[in-house]
Amino acid sequence: MGWVKFYGVLSRDVCLKKSFFVLAVACIALSGCAAKEARKSFFYPKPPNSPHLQYLTSFSIGRDLEGERLFPFLHANADKNNIIVKPYGIAVKNGRIYVTDTALSRLMVIDLNEKKFSPVDNPLIALRLPANLNLDEKGNIYVADTLRQEIVIVDPMLQSSTAVGNELKMKPTDVAVTKDRLFVVDNDQNELKILDRETGKLIKAVGKNSDPKKGLSLPTNLMLDEKNGFMYITNQGTGKVVKMDLDGNILKSIGGFGDRFGLFSRPKGVFVDDDGYIYVVDAGNQVVQIFNQEGKILMFFGQRGSGPGTLDLPADIFVTREKIDYLDQFVDPGFVREKLIFITNQTGPRKVSVFAMGHAREEAANSLEAVNPQESIPEQKKIP
Repeated sequence: MGWVKFYGVLSRDVCLKKSFFVLAVACIALSGCAAKEARKSFFYPKPPNSPHLQYLTSFSIGRDLEGERLFPFLHANADKNNIIVKPYGIAVKNGRIYVTDTALSRLMVIDLNEKKFSPVDNPLIALRLPANLNLDEKGNIYVADTLRQEIVIVDPMLQSSTAVGNELKMKPTDVAVTKDRLFVVDNDQNELKILDRETGKLIKAVGKNSDPKKGLSLPTNLMLDEKNGFMYITNQGTGKVVKMDLDGNILKSIGGFGDRFGLFSRPKGVFVDDDGYIYVVDAGNQVVQIFNQEGKILMFFGQRGSGPGTLDLPADIFVTREKIDYLDQFVDPGFVREKLIFITNQTGPRKVSVFAMGHAREEAANSLEAVNPQESIPEQKKIP
């Protein structure tokens, strides 16, 4: 076993040299893992303040889930397909991250249970310019496709699709689902269209006003807060987040244009978690600001950059209490995770950033309402 034939002569030296070479190559390939420094934890607010969020990890390409490879060049073809180029919408359910990719005109599924990327290239689905997406109780995926001018409904097995709303000639940028209705943001008409979920027929359109300052203005993202009976819509035209009741009556707005806390440069993704906190993604200032139900700012996280914990042209956000075992390895031992936060970045090396909201292990869990704004917001009045 340990001998080779070299020009007709059995040579033990040659065998040993070859064995040493193979071992050396393996050691060099694996040394990257051994040589890496211990993972550093990034928290918000920054020390010495008590932490409320921790940056965990990010996903952009298949190998982000598979870890270090011995011979990465052997996987080059797979990597070309298992990649996210320009993500926008995001949703999470049962350990799967669903992301729309506007550059590749497709849906990507990141399965954290199976540790794999699964691009949806099925011609029976054929997305053209997918923006935001949402899932219903059965796992059907509703995609707002701005070029198809309709809502594409993809079955849970990712094998087929149907569509609604094409006859409305709209430019849908987001969609929310209830048991009997679809709520669709029409960016072109500056309104929210409410459709019958079963038939896809228009019930009514709301939010449009001759004075754009009083209605929707270039609306982009939508969050339906059924628990409290409200809807929140971000607007590129006014820099505001408009709050409506479920009948479409405008109740109030949050923010406006500016680079101070509580204001926005380009508000996009919006989410309301089960505690009622309102998260607003600001693509211009590249941060996420968190408000209470009254519209009072509680804290922010993120900053410009491409390093861990930074955001790079963020677009959408999803918050969940779902326990995803794969992500536990990234949680600092001194931090208790309560929620997971997923954010898409349209540029930079981290296309999907994952954060955990919680508290330091030695401290009792507390509401963000108890956070001293001076701790979570730097002394400067402008967003960094």
